[in-house]
Amino acid sequence: MRLTRLPWALLASLYAAGLLPAAPAPQAAKAPFRTLHYEQQITMTGGNQQRNQRLVKVFVKAGKVRMESPEATLVSDGKHAYACLAASKQAFAMPLQAVAVMDGTWESLKRGLPGGARRVGTGKAGGYQCDIYVTTAAEAKGKRTTAKVWVYPRLNLPVRSEVTMPGGKMLVETRNVRVDEPLADSLFTLPTGFTVIKPSQKPAGRQTK
Repeated sequence: MRLTRLPWALLASLYAAGLLPAAPAPQAAKAPFRTLHYEQQITMTGGNQQRNQRLVKVFVKAGKVRMESPEATLVSDGKHAYACLAASKQAFAMPLQAVAVMDGTWESLKRGLPGGARRVGTGKAGGYQCDIYVTTAAEAKGKRTTAKVWVYPRLNLPVRSEVTMPGGKMLVETRNVRVDEPLADSLFTLPTGFTVIKPSQKPAGRQTK
């Protein structure tokens, strides 16, 4: 089981853990906010108990998404989407379907889960009273990956997620949530100085935007 090197918050983490299908995701549900800005602390623990932590910043506005990690930034303006690697200054073009559910809501995220999600109760996480859901995905050789997600119903926002997989565990904690604050449209556009690489291109074939 591989862990993503580009943890675009919960969606990408679950995708890397095998809980999201490779097929195009359905259209995202309407978000219960105009803009949303929050941080996610992602802690990954391997089988040897080695811990790896990353902070991801997420910005959402009317179908536009920006997710920042130390290694990379994902931007989508609703028409184009790119995974921008800071070290190499490369921007990998992504299909919009791949980020269609990245609007920050649980309703959108759970639509991409292969087995759906089952509500198992309520509880507090991060100071929020939440609904708790679990989901499980079967893997090769009888191994399984499971996720437990605490969702704040007012914003339909996952505020805590615990993912257990054969290769280790992952904890995603949401904090510093800000709702309906002004966000500039420039946040969601491709940064200047990056070389765009399309999925069909080989490493030698590049074009700069």
